[in-house]
Amino acid sequence: MKFVALGGVWLDEIYTSGEEVLRDVPGGSVAFATLGARVFTTDPEDMGLIVKTGFDFPNTLLSLFSTWTPSFRTLPCSDQPAARGRVRYGHSTSDRIFTRLTPPLNTTPADLVNTPLLTAQSFHFFDTADTVSSQIDELNMLRKQAGIEAKPLVIWEPHPKSCTPEALEVHKQLVVSAKVLVFSPNHVELAAFFHASNDTSDASFDRAQVERQSRAFLPSSTEVEDPHDIVCILIRCAEHGCFALHTSPSSKEHPRSAWLPPFFGLDQTDRIVDPTGAGNAFLGGFAMGWLETKDFVHAAAYGNVAASFALEVVGLPDLGACDARGRLAEYEARS
Repeated sequence: MKFVALGGVWLDEIYTSGEEVLRDVPGGSVAFATLGARVFTTDPEDMGLIVKTGFDFPNTLLSLFSTWTPSFRTLPCSDQPAARGRVRYGHSTSDRIFTRLTPPLNTTPADLVNTPLLTAQSFHFFDTADTVSSQIDELNMLRKQAGIEAKPLVIWEPHPKSCTPEALEVHKQLVVSAKVLVFSPNHVELAAFFHASNDTSDASFDRAQVERQSRAFLPSSTEVEDPHDIVCILIRCAEHGCFALHTSPSSKEHPRSAWLPPFFGLDQTDRIVDPTGAGNAFLGGFAMGWLETKDFVHAAAYGNVAASFALEVVGLPDLGACDARGRLAEYEARS
């Protein structure tokens, strides 16, 4: 098994200009990250998917997830409603406010015990610094107890509320400790660590700021405990693409970096319908790319392609219509 995302699936009410337009739109980090990984494999058994469901979780969504992978598992919470949220859009899709309507129902490493999902080669976490460290420790302990020796690819997408100047050192220490191989805030969350902002408009978006702030998370040579450990700081920058900064065993003192453009160029913005979930999908695609190529920059290309499918629709796209390999070839040909 190649990929498992831990966290939650949400059902959203979506409002535009004060009018409700859709109900029970599936979302959440688990749904979109799994989608981003799933589009890059023809073997559904490569994916693990586990979801905590409330008593009113739609059967249609259960049926959809079961078509993604035979490893789909549910953990019914019969005394709780499904995790629901309200999304309000302003004049554009970037003007978005999310409000929780019910408590989250999130999966944790403990939910993987005695399942094939514990053996996955990569894991995605969407969590705060306060809890992700203990979750990763628990995952490693459970894998060791199960006789799984291989170290998995751990991707951490920090929760926006965790990205504050006061929490900067905590986040850095989690990266330095090598618990996390890939640390991936978006550019706005990255700037928030430094009392800064970074507008996505062409006039004010600052690439140099992204590069400078990203380097703050790299371990110094004296902080590296294992010379074989590598770290990737992966910043998702919406219409400006992404920035990958990473070390390797042979380049601790001279980390490598690259900017990659988004899949949809400035002449294709009409194809972007809703950015919700695109960042999660990016990281699912990235995981599959890294497992295939062991190259962070190439993996980021997979991520940009995976994100493009989430951008084209409200909710989850039709998996059968997602030609990820074709788009990857197109993307690499023009990059």
